[in-house]
Amino acid sequence: MIGNFNDVRDQITVCKALALVIRNNPNFHFVFTGAAQGYHFQDECISYCKSRRLLDNIHFLGKRTDVPSILSSLDIFIYSSNKDTFGIAVVEAMMSSTAVIVNNLPVFKEITNGGSYAQLYKTKNEEDLAEKIEYYIHNTEERKELGEKGKKWALENFTIEKHIEKLYKIYKEVL
Repeated sequence: MIGNFNDVRDQITVCKALALVIRNNPNFHFVFTGAAQGYHFQDECISYCKSRRLLDNIHFLGKRTDVPSILSSLDIFIYSSNKDTFGIAVVEAMMSSTAVIVNNLPVFKEITNGGSYAQLYKTKNEEDLAEKIEYYIHNTEERKELGEKGKKWALENFTIEKHIEKLYKIYKEVL
């Protein structure tokens, strides 16, 4: 997951889901990338993982400048948010051909075309998230297909060229 630790993101739900996933998949590893913007959000996640002896599998990388290389090294990108206005991290992950699992906020439904190009899970539901993660751990072909479909969709809809094209069309209609 890429995103700063603050009240906008929901990393604790991810930690709770990971506890379930790692129990069945002890070689599974996960990285959180992002700065602590409100100490207690990151501290809560670290404490939760430490108390369940998950810190050998869950890695807190902090703020990073090499996000594209991190994205390209992942098998699955998981993102959980309490609220969001667009979800640039989700689109970036899709553009890297990484299978995306994201919670079902309206904005994520919109940018994934109702979940056609990413797997949606029920917000704040760690069991549902864990189930989706485990599915893609064990179904490599479907995971790769989802990543490729997501990339195609993101490139067709979210590049700067597409944005300018859409703005031009709006301006033309208004004038």
